[in-house]
Amino acid sequence: SAWIKRTSDSKQRSIRTFTVDKNEKQLFPIDFYKESSELTDIEVSVSVNGTRKTLTTDYTLVNGTKNKYVKFNKDLLVNDRIRMAKVYMRFQKIYQPTVSMKN
Repeated sequence: SAWIKRTSDSKQRSIRTFTVDKNEKQLFPIDFYKESSELTDIEVSVSVNGTRKTLTTDYTLVNGTKNKYVKFNKDLLVNDRIRMAKVYMRFQKIYQPTVSMKN
């Protein structure tokens, strides 16, 4: 086979964007995967209006019944834009094509 096994864990990146409305100003689901509350190795990068936020200083990760949530320490303003970029490290047996296959 022309495929080779990766030597390091694969990271799957996903991006989710929310616009804050009057009904919710603090709690936003990490719904990249079904039942994310069960996952223990989620890394999330969070920004609001293009400004990167810091875990514990600006927000925490909390479990709901099915999903984890980003919970901001202070209410956000209506129309603020939240961008969550998530990296979930679980896939260890992902293969990548050899150089000859890429051409």
